[in-house]
Amino acid sequence: MEEALIQMSAILKEENSERWNDWAAMQHALGFAEQAEIGFRKAFELDSSNLQAAANLGGMLVTRGRPVEATPFLLAALNTIDAPQRAAVQNVISQISKSNGAPSPVAALAKK
Repeated sequence: MEEALIQMSAILKEENSERWNDWAAMQHALGFAEQAEIGFRKAFELDSSNLQAAANLGGMLVTRGRPVEATPFLLAALNTIDAPQRAAVQNVISQISKSNGAPSPVAALAKK
């Protein structure tokens, strides 16, 4: 809890995408899904090139049963040069396709 307060204090002093992403990740870890979603959205809004925030938000939306809403964030996250993150995002996209029982437009776009 103390760490969360320290992070929030840092965000308020100098708001940036990375700090919002970190705060949102802590909220998610603590089980506060709504606050985490708000934080990930804020992180991506402040810097749409923050692909970690895009991946986090996309993954969270999928786990909350909102894969269509997750699509633009997952596709953005595929642009990362980090191979493990890209593989994780591709796995999430694959899971969306499997759960639908049909090829997903997200999966088709991810293969391009």
